[in-house]
Amino acid sequence: MTNPSESNLKSNSGFAMHLAFLLKKVVERYQHLILGRHPNNTIFSFNYHNVRHINRFLWATRNQLPGNALTLVDVGAGKSPYYPIFAELVEDYIAIDSIESLPQNEVRPIKQMVGFAEKLSIPEVSADIILSNAGT
Repeated sequence: MTNPSESNLKSNSGFAMHLAFLLKKVVERYQHLILGRHPNNTIFSFNYHNVRHINRFLWATRNQLPGNALTLVDVGAGKSPYYPIFAELVEDYIAIDSIESLPQNEVRPIKQMVGFAEKLSIPEVSADIILSNAGT
């Protein structure tokens, strides 16, 4: 004969596992709404305080840039999170990073180049803006 408390424990355990599964699915689906996506993190993101001042500076700088059809070189670009800030102003957005960091399926009009900050593979005086948010 089964102890009633053992039966309750088994059903509670199954419920807890099901609840944990549902919670994981909800977090996966809606996490970006709560945390945001880099560089547009929300205050709930661990990275918000690190990125907020960079975004403010880049938007303020962008609004002061003369003209359009500019060439921007993003050194250490990764997934080029700052592209949306400059997209309307640049004719050429060049992302330079290691092959592991550059997205393989980039659909935005970004020219990708494999390279490192220590030795850029672009001719001198070929960029209007050089962006680097790489730490040392």
